[in-house]
Formats: sequence, C-alpha cells, structure tokens
Amino acid sequence: MSTMPFASQSRTPGTGGTVALSLALAVALLAVVVLATGMSLAELWASVRRVSLWQFLAVALLQGTIVWLAALKWILILRANGGQGLPLTSALGATAIGTLAGQVIPIQLATPALRAWIAKAHGISATRAVGTSLLEQVFEIIVLGAMAMAGVLTHVAGLSLAQGGGLALAIAAGMTVFLGPGLRLAHAVARVFSRQFGGLFAGLAEGFERAGRLPHRLMFQLTGLSLLRYVLLAGLNVVLLVRLAPQADPLVLLAAVPLVQLLTALPIVPAGLGLVEMTWSGLLMTQGLSPAEVAGTALALRLVSTAGFLLGVPVLIAPMLTGLRRQKQGDQ
Repeated sequence: MSTMPFASQSRTPGTGGTVALSLALAVALLAVVVLATGMSLAELWASVRRVSLWQFLAVALLQGTIVWLAALKWILILRANGGQGLPLTSALGATAIGTLAGQVIPIQLATPALRAWIAKAHGISATRAVGTSLLEQVFEIIVLGAMAMAGVLTHVAGLSLAQGGGLALAIAAGMTVFLGPGLRLAHAVARVFSRQFGGLFAGLAEGFERAGRLPHRLMFQLTGLSLLRYVLLAGLNVVLLVRLAPQADPLVLLAAVPLVQLLTALPIVPAGLGLVEMTWSGLLMTQGLSPAEVAGTALALRLVSTAGFLLGVPVLIAPMLTGLRRQKQGDQ
C-alpha cells in the first residue's frame, strides 16, 4: 500500500485507456501464475483457511495503522512552514479511499486525486494537495532503498534474523543522521539521469530537491514514520507468508520484501497485481513448495491482505464522512 512518486497525476485523455490496459495486464499476469502452476481453487482455499478470524482482525488493525501513518505524514508536510492543514480524520479518510481505489486503479492516479478532492473542502488547493502527497512519497523511497540494502547484505553475509534486523536498524540510524546530505546526493544522481531519460527521473530529482528544503526536524519525523510503516508492512507480509507456508524461511522472505514493495509501487499494474504474485511464487519455489502450493500461497496472501484492509475501511472513513456531513449542515 505504498505509492511511487512523481508519476503523472493529471487527468489526460488517455487516462481511461491506461487504467484499462493496466487492469488487463494484471489479469493476464495472474492468469499466467494460475495456468503455469496448475493451481486449483481448492488449493487456494486451503491456503486461506490457515488464517483464522482473529488473525484477519489483526491484519485489519495493522492495515489501518499503516494508512494512518501515511495520513499523518501528509498532514505534517501540509502544515510545514505554517501552511494550511486539515483534520486527521479527513486526511485518514482520503488516504484510505485512495488506497482502496489503488487496488483497481494505479494508485499514483488515485491517491493524490482523492486527497485533493477531500482537501478542497478545507480550503487547500488541488495543486498543493497533490504536490504534498507526492513529496510524502520521497521518504518512502529513501527507506525502501535503505531496507533493500540491508536485505541484500544480510543475504550475502549469511546473517541471522536478529543480525539482519540489527543491520537494518544501523542503516536506518545512519540514514537519519545523514539524511540532508543523502537527499542532496540523491537529487544530484536523479538529475543526471533526468537529463538522459527525463520523465520519472525528472520528477524524482524535483522531489528530492524539495525534500531537502524541509526543516531538519520534519525530515527526521517523516523518515521515522516511513521506517515504522515499512516495519509494519514487512512484518505483516512475512508473518502471513509463514502462516500460509510454514516451511518458508522468514529471513529469505524478509530480504525480498523491499523488491515486492517496489513492484507494488511501480505505475504498471494496480498494487503490483500479478507482478507481486509472480515474485512471491518464484521465491517460494526455492523454499521447497510445489508450483501449485506457491501460487496458492501468493494469491492467498493477496486475498487475506485485501480482505483485512476492507474490514478496516469503514472505520477509517467514517469519521471523515461524519465531519463532512456536519460541515455541510453548518453551511446550510
């Protein structure tokens, strides 16, 4: 439930076609996973049944916390330098609806647009709402890169789970201390690539440059919240996968989480649908599972995660809807 920044957010004439193509590609990728592995509905259901009702509720709570952290980061950026903010309930509702829409529409289109729509009721311009929404994602990219480095080093060095966790914490601490210089370096690198390729790299360069101008205290807060989000996302995925496939090595799964999160964030298919399942299936094949079992586990992870999120959506958006209703009645 992360987003990749700086994809085009404007509504262009080709947006509908892009969404349809994205969904078609996702369906095709899922079909490849199912047909190539010979997975049956019985095997998928057997995987899903390993997750109990209380565990579904725990997933809903974690998913809600992850969305809440994203909303909190957005509010902090909106309020930076005395800017106009908005209530947490509205930010939370807008982020939850954007994440929900991002299951079927590329989240790079859905979340900023829905946030802008909700923010308009609080006197925040669409340009500012979209810009701050994109800026928030810069810190997700920084944390994702740091955790990917920790995962690779842990795997190459053959470290234990505890040692790998300690390494990740050390990298996170160093990243926080040297965040300012790191942003300037990232800006310089992205600018070099933008001169050659433009597009996404140009947007990244702008985002890193804007992030580097934020107050240091705010940068540390945003990085800390992004780290917490990552820990919750990684923990949720690994715990569920171990539940669905008990023979899988948690350390191997943990090392793969940054790649999976990147695929989830890429503006190719909604929420990495199909791409993520193919990645988890390939990884689980190395853990001694049969092709049908790995496909069932990967698809069950998607179903359980999505179902848990859907359970929490009404709770996340109810306060925002109540506030908007009261505001409308007051205006009348």
